[in-house]
Amino acid sequence: VAIIGASGYTGGELLRMLLNHSEVEITDITSRQYDGTPAHKIHPHIRDSGLVFKNKAPDELDADVVFTATPHGASMKIVPQILETGAKVVDLSGDYRYRDTAVYEKWYGMEHTDKEHKGVFGLPELYRDEIKKADLVANPGCFPTGAILSSYPLYASLLIAKFFVLS
Repeated sequence: VAIIGASGYTGGELLRMLLNHSEVEITDITSRQYDGTPAHKIHPHIRDSGLVFKNKAPDELDADVVFTATPHGASMKIVPQILETGAKVVDLSGDYRYRDTAVYEKWYGMEHTDKEHKGVFGLPELYRDEIKKADLVANPGCFPTGAILSSYPLYASLLIAKFFVLS
């Protein structure tokens, strides 16, 4: 596994979780700003990992799975390059959460430059089978996850539809 943008808060939390996962080997953590800096200097809670931030291009990563923990707008510029290497991608930004790029452009106020690749919405409670087969998984984020998982039982049992029909 490699993490692009591992120096930020989200990348650091992902790094912490993956370091504690017995089935994961982290090959690369990237950061342009902290190139050559040991991980524990940026994330003091991560000790004895031996990991050092490197400023590597996406095609230089040696990983089966690459997490992109980058700001919105950055992932869409590098995900196509990662997918060309054959690695699977989990994008933690909002860049691939919408099937319709026009919706992304409306909400994020920027052009979506990768119209070719579509991410599977990474909510395993609803899309487990699709995630298993996907090359690109779009992490849904905390607010959508909370809203969807709390309201889905009402939708699935048709209570929401009944409510709106009766109103």
